[in-house]
Amino acid sequence: GMEGSEGSLVEQNRSLYISVEGLAGRKRRRVVDAGRGGERTRKSCMLGTGRSSHSDMAANVDGPTLHILDLLASCFHKSPVYITDALVSHLTTHHSVPSTNEYKEILPRRSMFDFDLTIQSRFQETPALMCVIELISHHPNQLKRCWAYLRSLLASCIGTWHSTKETKLNPQKHGQLLATTCQVLEAMARADWLQSPWNMASEVVQELPPAEIVRLLQAVWETLIKFPPQAGPYSPSKQKAEVTRLKPIFVDNIVALAPLYARFFPATKDQLLGHAEPPRL
Repeated sequence: GMEGSEGSLVEQNRSLYISVEGLAGRKRRRVVDAGRGGERTRKSCMLGTGRSSHSDMAANVDGPTLHILDLLASCFHKSPVYITDALVSHLTTHHSVPSTNEYKEILPRRSMFDFDLTIQSRFQETPALMCVIELISHHPNQLKRCWAYLRSLLASCIGTWHSTKETKLNPQKHGQLLATTCQVLEAMARADWLQSPWNMASEVVQELPPAEIVRLLQAVWETLIKFPPQAGPYSPSKQKAEVTRLKPIFVDNIVALAPLYARFFPATKDQLLGHAEPPRL
């Protein structure tokens, strides 16, 4: 549950600190202590800004990443509000947020809105920001404050996949984009923005060629626009209606997605008892 997820993140951060090369003796002990929750600076908690008290580590860990780790270490035991405040402050830009209609005009092509370019750039410069998103996603009320940023990331993923010329997924070339896409989908699912079977979309992405990934992400996009996080969880009737958007994707990629079919479209009670026709593709 929540404690296990947080513990995993803390352990990852501790391991990153400990693995810093070139430190020994007192310096390495200081790094280990920092990872275990020892004394840390309470100053300059803004993500990616200011300077850390661990100045002797600056040459080994880039500034933004170090400050994010400091933030997680110092605020983990407090309310997630502090973490969300810091993330929102870091991502706030003077550029206007594109409207739903503006996105509709350009997707699936790449977004050239200044807001999206800025958000994409900040996450590319500091990949550890996705760790912060992961943490916040355990608190749906807080993740709602990041809706514009996650929507922007999803739009960027759609546009980037759409611009890919390869007809097949290349794990080596598309690895980072695939990871970001899955992280965005998983954060949304964790916060119940995406309910079953949409909350398993990240599993489908990994089995599809780029063009079909675009198709899936657009279906996710349109579902989120129709039922945004602010509107609360989907009702069963709305959820059932939206599931039909997934079936054509399974039909056209049945060889790759056949093992997942039963999870996405489980048989009804009548079908299990033999009183109804099996679901048709």
